[in-house]
Amino acid sequence: MINDLRGPPATDNHVMGEIVLEAMLYDRMRQICPTIRDVCVTKDGVNLPVVVSIKPTFIGQARDVMLAAFSTEGR
Repeated sequence: MINDLRGPPATDNHVMGEIVLEAMLYDRMRQICPTIRDVCVTKDGVNLPVVVSIKPTFIGQARDVMLAAFSTEGR
């Protein structure tokens, strides 16, 4: 396993914050796209990239989900 030395070290409160953020994002995006499969907040240095898996039912739905993620207030 490679040591990732970018950004601050992850502590318990960082991990718990990511879990809460995942749940908030999932609930918000589920309102936009009922066929959402999964949401994962990953750690990358000081940023928190979000990976979302959906099964789109119409063109532009992925954009709507992305905009919902951007507009959801996290921490």
